[in-house]
Amino acid sequence: MPERTVHQVLPSFSDADAIGTQVSVVRRFLLEKGYASTIYADSIYDTAKSHARPIEDLHGSAGPGDGLIFHFSLGKEAIDSYSSFPGKRVLVYHNITPAEYFDEVNSLMARQCREGREALRRLAGVTDLALGVSEYNRRELEAAGFRKTGVLPIPVDPETVLGPADPSRLRQFSGDAVNVFHVGRFAPNKKVEDLLKVFYFYRKIRPESRLILAGNDCNTESYAFAVREMADALQLKDVFFIGRISNAELAACYRRAHAYLGMSEHEGFCVPVVEAMAAGVPVIALAAGGVPETLGDGGILVKEKRYAEIAELLERVVTDEGLRGRLIEAGRRRASAFSLPRVREELFAHLAGLGL
Repeated sequence: MPERTVHQVLPSFSDADAIGTQVSVVRRFLLEKGYASTIYADSIYDTAKSHARPIEDLHGSAGPGDGLIFHFSLGKEAIDSYSSFPGKRVLVYHNITPAEYFDEVNSLMARQCREGREALRRLAGVTDLALGVSEYNRRELEAAGFRKTGVLPIPVDPETVLGPADPSRLRQFSGDAVNVFHVGRFAPNKKVEDLLKVFYFYRKIRPESRLILAGNDCNTESYAFAVREMADALQLKDVFFIGRISNAELAACYRRAHAYLGMSEHEGFCVPVVEAMAAGVPVIALAAGGVPETLGDGGILVKEKRYAEIAELLERVVTDEGLRGRLIEAGRRRASAFSLPRVREELFAHLAGLGL
């Protein structure tokens, strides 16, 4: 029996971000199932070079019985390779931030977001199956003209947050202070400034508290600078901007966190919400984008940004042991929906539907 082949392609591959993590996990699933599978990318970061190849190596190495999964992002080489692939084509959509969020921050990123949405629509006619990482994303694919659509969530391995924790971060955030945590790129849609507003009111309730903000500001430096200026203007003490962090540091932050707070206005999925639930950290998040679907009944959704009221809710989550226990239990139960075995099963059900 000939070996089944399903490759993956994307413009830029790093095994340290949400998309790269999903790509690596999907490859592992495929290899375990006996498929031949290679990751092809135009840009490959150093830590991922051992298990990825340049896109040009894909040309001429596939036949009509093979499959190709394209983790959609803007990149001419990846789009051209996907469009001309002779076998079955599967597109995975992680979403594109609306360009308006970047118009006043980074005009190049704003243009790329607009071009990305235009390119996505052009791929509808050459795609056999389009998968959103959430139902929210699937609906966008449908609106963009894709005929056959489905959902393939991002798998979240609990070991990412339950594994070894960085000792220096554990020491840094120890003590009696309440730790409010958020991790994510410093981008305008994340509304990091709204986290500061909630924390401003929370400090009035709980002076001994910290706001821990992790995430890089690559290409959004002006926005990150404005957020820091706002923290200074509000005279907020104990706001920690800790930048991009390792998995061990991430585990330490979740271990020390009393609550996870998210005010993002646009998310296609939101991996940190699942990580927090898996780590046993109660979640309070704005009901926007794909977050309500991802969080489900595993945390508290707020529909309006009433900062003082959210601060009061945060204190209740920290101090009400009954509520806190129920949230932790519900969160862990909800996080299991994104476990590796469940997502593996969904992946192969989609591939089987295409005869792969």
